[in-house]
Amino acid sequence: MACRCDRQALAMRRGFVLIVALTMALAVALVVSAVAGYVSHAARQTRIFLAKDRCRFAAQSAIEQAKVEIQAGFSAYVGMSGTGVRIDPRQAEIYNWFDAVSADRRTIGVSDAKHSPVTLHDPTNLINGCVVRIAIGLAVVHDVNTPVAEVPVVATGIFTYPDGLEVCATVQERICFATGQSQVFNYAYFVNNYGWMDGSTITINGDMRANGDVSLTASTINGRIYAAANSEVGATGRITLRTSPKIKNVSGYRTAAGPQSRPDIEDYNVPGAYDAPANSTTITAGLKGTHGSSIVNAEPIPMPFVSDLDDYVEFAREKDGTLSYPGYSYTDGAGKVRTVAGGSVDAHYAGAGPSGNPELADNGALVLIGTPSNPIRINGPVVVDNDVIIKGYVSGQGTIYCGRNIHIIGDIKYVNAPSWGHPDSDDAAVESRNASKDLLGLIAKGNIVVGDNTSSSWLSSVQKYINGGSSSVVEKYACDASDADIGYPAMFQGSYTAQEYVAGHGVDGSGYFPKVVTATETYTAMEPVYNWRGQLTGYREVEKERTKLNEDGTAALSNMTGRRYYQTVCDDSIISSLKDSSGIGQIDAVLYNNHGIFGTPGKSGVRFNLNGSIVCRDEALIFSGNGINFNWDMRLMPRVGNATVERLGLPVGPQKPYTVSWQEVPESMNPAFVAMAGAGDD
Repeated sequence: MACRCDRQALAMRRGFVLIVALTMALAVALVVSAVAGYVSHAARQTRIFLAKDRCRFAAQSAIEQAKVEIQAGFSAYVGMSGTGVRIDPRQAEIYNWFDAVSADRRTIGVSDAKHSPVTLHDPTNLINGCVVRIAIGLAVVHDVNTPVAEVPVVATGIFTYPDGLEVCATVQERICFATGQSQVFNYAYFVNNYGWMDGSTITINGDMRANGDVSLTASTINGRIYAAANSEVGATGRITLRTSPKIKNVSGYRTAAGPQSRPDIEDYNVPGAYDAPANSTTITAGLKGTHGSSIVNAEPIPMPFVSDLDDYVEFAREKDGTLSYPGYSYTDGAGKVRTVAGGSVDAHYAGAGPSGNPELADNGALVLIGTPSNPIRINGPVVVDNDVIIKGYVSGQGTIYCGRNIHIIGDIKYVNAPSWGHPDSDDAAVESRNASKDLLGLIAKGNIVVGDNTSSSWLSSVQKYINGGSSSVVEKYACDASDADIGYPAMFQGSYTAQEYVAGHGVDGSGYFPKVVTATETYTAMEPVYNWRGQLTGYREVEKERTKLNEDGTAALSNMTGRRYYQTVCDDSIISSLKDSSGIGQIDAVLYNNHGIFGTPGKSGVRFNLNGSIVCRDEALIFSGNGINFNWDMRLMPRVGNATVERLGLPVGPQKPYTVSWQEVPESMNPAFVAMAGAGDD
């Protein structure tokens, strides 16, 4: 009996062990299965996550390309061509271009006889292994007649694994397209063609830029130097450094800089402050400041043309621009003193010129002579149809748009000038203090001419640099069509000493443009006749020429056909009589024009200062005296809420698009993806 009981107990124990073993095996199997499932799921999720990243990258790449295409289409609509763009400050209505979006959300922009909209196409090749679908998002934000448009661009990237696993990601970027003050004003010196500084007594306190090559000889450039390859003028973007041009460090800059030189970045750390290198040194290609190289090869920046004056007149009226100026007196060609009354302008001046005769070539011209007690006063943008001759003291903030040339014949000084200490103690106080200080823009459709261009010495100093010859710094370039009215052909040939000519123009239809001159007349005089012994034998009649006089003894004025690009439409005696005879030692202004800035700044024993900015297509300032400083006015730096710049009313241009938001969104927000998915369901 005992043996049988033992066998039963043993069998029971074996059965229990088997159950435990099976249970444990099942548990292990479940764990293994769970782990395998987890690993499989994790692997799948990892594949999805990796693919999602690929899709996001692909979608973002497509959006960047779309951004470029939309900007190019809009720029073409507003008239951009190469390094020039015909665009004026009255830009709100052109942004209605963004309101036209096709039903399939693929096309944006206005279609007309001259312009094509922009249609976004899915990339024909894979991006990062992904198929991409792109469209305009569902809500373009643009208030009618405002110069800003916010455009959503949405793209879906789709990646498919070899085993059929499909992953997609959709990205939407809201992009702001805007017009603002042209970037050309971010520089102390900007030239659209060939940039040059030749002389050890030249200093630029600000950045220097050319849409072409740059040449420096011994000058000091306290800022960056930019050159750009530009096929329009045959430039490769070369920067040539001769005779050790210099740059100053912070301490050297603070010692040398005057009150109208911008602060340095160590003292006033805002955009536009001077980013000095560690040591005062010779400029080299490898020189670096805090934020990068001081020598930069860059893309050209479009320089806006001042186009049809009617657009600017409308703009000036919208801004309620005003200008007032005192009377003045000058000595005319007959030696008589003429007195011209002062006056005021509401937005637009189209009245008689200084001759007082609206039939003469100076119609629409103004002479502005300010004194410390009775300055030229400006508030906002103002348009003057013809030439402006200017010198003296200025008060206020605003811009004069001139239909032809601006002739600067003496110092231009602010009554309340901005100033920056070196160093300053309170950045916010400095900015607030300078915001309301005087600021003048001088904008010409023709040229800005400095000095007395009626004198032979002026011409001998400047002529070889502007006549298109071997020493000339002038390039051929395309002109704005509206400049035909002041004698510029479609392609300027490079000589500012040539006569202004466009076939069919001119008072007599000759094509040559008139100017006001002191009129002459012929008269008959009796001339004595002597024999060989010197004895008077009689008289004979001869024809002679003299100044024609009015009844009051003043010189009579008339039109003469054949003025040159650098000459004024007015009588030369105005410039020769009113000029500062000692020279020009200071110009407080932002200088800008469609063509050239040239002349003879300088004054004996004085270092000439240009406080503001100089922007042009050609530059030939041949200075005398103790040197020259170009001091950039950092109030020109565009910033959100910059009321000073807004009130000034300088020319504008398309700004670089910028992103206002980025997010990953559902595929249903991409019309192109939804359309593709719907087509696949069919």
